Amino acid sequence: MNRPFLHRGLLLLLLPLVAACNDDPGAIGSGYLPEVTEFHTYTLAPGEIALTSGVSALGNSSAEGGAVMLAGATSAGERAHGLFAFVGVPGILDDGINRTVTAATLTLHATGYALGDTLAARAAFDVVAFDGTFASNAKWSDTLIAKVNAGEVLGSADAPVTKNAPVTVTLNADATGRFLRTFYRYDTTGVVNGTAQRTFKVLKSLALRARDGSSIVGVYGLAGIDSLLPALKVTFSGDTSATMQPNVTSWIAMADTSGGAGRFVLGGGTAERTLVTFNLDSIPADATIHQAEFRFTLRDSRHGTSGEPSSLIAAIARDTSFRPATYLTNPNTQEYVTATRVTEGSTLTPRYRIANFGSVLTLWQLYRRGFTGNATPNRGLIMHLNRSLTSLLAHETVTLDRYEFYGTDAADSTLRPTLTVIYSVQTDAQQ
Repeated sequence: MNRPFLHRGLLLLLLPLVAACNDDPGAIGSGYLPEVTEFHTYTLAPGEIALTSGVSALGNSSAEGGAVMLAGATSAGERAHGLFAFVGVPGILDDGINRTVTAATLTLHATGYALGDTLAARAAFDVVAFDGTFASNAKWSDTLIAKVNAGEVLGSADAPVTKNAPVTVTLNADATGRFLRTFYRYDTTGVVNGTAQRTFKVLKSLALRARDGSSIVGVYGLAGIDSLLPALKVTFSGDTSATMQPNVTSWIAMADTSGGAGRFVLGGGTAERTLVTFNLDSIPADATIHQAEFRFTLRDSRHGTSGEPSSLIAAIARDTSFRPATYLTNPNTQEYVTATRVTEGSTLTPRYRIANFGSVLTLWQLYRRGFTGNATPNRGLIMHLNRSLTSLLAHETVTLDRYEFYGTDAADSTLRPTLTVIYSVQTDAQQ
């Protein structure tokens, strides 16, 4: 019953001590009061975002993930040649007998992609045998094109195409026979227990050489589906036959490219990429990132039946050996974030945004503060064409599409790329 009175008496005894401290009220708890959190929103200035674009070293070969071949030409000047090679021959060709070819066909299957005249898309190309092989990252070059142009014509196609439908080209029997007898050679490398050890060497390849026309079309290369693979069927005298399927497929293209410093361009086929770098010096190194969004706007596009992509890929450099100078040669297997398409405003201008960019900035901030582990230096983003949210290898080698976005020098400031960051810093309560 007396405890309230004891507490009240103790309070009366402490009052003089409290009164003595009121001479310097700012010193109360100065050693242990919590800091105050201040939130800020900052949008990087145009000079704090840098862009540079160019054609990547990536090839369209099946050895580098390319699953299709393109062939044909458009009235706008784009051209594409399909390439494929055979490594190994069926036993019927390797028995020491020069059999006479009586008939031959090459069957391909359309993917449904077309550039140029997409309403009346036609497969218009010559099947030619050319001397030599091609590299996995083969590009359009004078040397390679000279070989393709000089190749012997085995047959020609000029027919409408629809998705998954076969495109069958009837080949000249004599020309096909010459190709089969000369596209390979066995070199003896030694003898083991009386048996010659031989190495197979490819001497010739086939090309789908574009003919003048109004469409570039896609056909399946090494698509992984047996029924859609290219097939060379050869019939010999005596009605025996053999079907050969290529081991490597690829394609090369000539298209308008206009990258360089300050340009924001993404493309397929002649795979254009853009390196985007951010100067974050205006954000304190000790700031905590809560949200960040990178946005950019489509300026112009040249695309086929695939349409404008709903998503793009932004690869980030988690490998400390990565350098901005290697954005064209670096493999596109870096960790990545996705940019999704949104349509806003009365003009329905297509814009893309990376809404989860805050997680990337957090890693960069941790690195600024000296942390290791998952922290990574700020080396920017490698932007490249992609239509899939699940695979980095999707579509950079499938189309000949090209997209240009507004740069930091756009006359309309609302169209420039922007990075907006919401962050907080801790300040001392006494301040």
